[in-house]
Amino acid sequence: MSNTKNEVDVTIIGGGPAGLAAALTLSRGGRTSVVLDAGSPRNAAARQMHGYPGFDGVAPSEFRAIARGQIDKYRMAQFVPQRALNVTGQKDQFRIATNGGTWHSRRVLIATGLIDELPPVPGLEEIWGDRAFICPYCHGWEFRNQPWGYWPHNSEELAFGFFLLEWTMNLTVFAPTGSEIPETLHKKFRERGIQIATEPVSIEKHEDGILVSSADQRFELAALAMRFPQRQTDLAAGLGLEMDGTFIRVDGLMETSIPGLFAAGDSTTQMQQALAAAAIGSRAGTAIHKSLAGV
Repeated sequence: MSNTKNEVDVTIIGGGPAGLAAALTLSRGGRTSVVLDAGSPRNAAARQMHGYPGFDGVAPSEFRAIARGQIDKYRMAQFVPQRALNVTGQKDQFRIATNGGTWHSRRVLIATGLIDELPPVPGLEEIWGDRAFICPYCHGWEFRNQPWGYWPHNSEELAFGFFLLEWTMNLTVFAPTGSEIPETLHKKFRERGIQIATEPVSIEKHEDGILVSSADQRFELAALAMRFPQRQTDLAAGLGLEMDGTFIRVDGLMETSIPGLFAAGDSTTQMQQALAAAAIGSRAGTAIHKSLAGV
């Protein structure tokens, strides 16, 4: 492949922890890459990221800026603020169309993360990523021992509420509309002091917390943990990849069902934390490098 402006060894789609880790690994291996970053990270609403040694409490934007600066010094990776629209071609001859041009590469890494499908409840977007969240490890410590709500999207997820007692003993579970809670589960909730309410109809900021309203009650809470569906980005969903439920199916080397096309990060695993995404991205970067080297 000729060394022209828009031809690189690897196109990395997504500039979060997974994509950045892969870019760093490939750079240190002397391989060229382009990181296509549309600038809409999944954790954009979060003020801090947690659970990442050395970066605990750092703003996600600051983490990305530091990582980019470290990668830039190798002069092997380009960071381009473009959105990938589709990927065509085959191993060694991929073509990636973006909203600003076209890139050609021998390998492709999908590191686009997932999209959270939130319910259309008034006020939820205003607190999402702060007082409303999915991961208690990422956000729970800041609200420990304060009143929480837990809102799952179906009855199968109700029992996750017991795990949240590790962070707070003052918990209200908002049961999804139409869900049937077995009496045995009701009894366990009562025994653990967990209150049951119908699902929220509105949420608003209130003093040092949030005010969550259900059909007939209002609750002053510090935080709202949630478990709702996720989906792949339109790009990833449109590639015709084999899937494991919501997640892209990959082999032990993070390669998808399309030879030469790899995936890493939240799009491939239920372990959705920045540290885990970076680890998977580094693993993918190594596998891609070996693939390019023919070993």
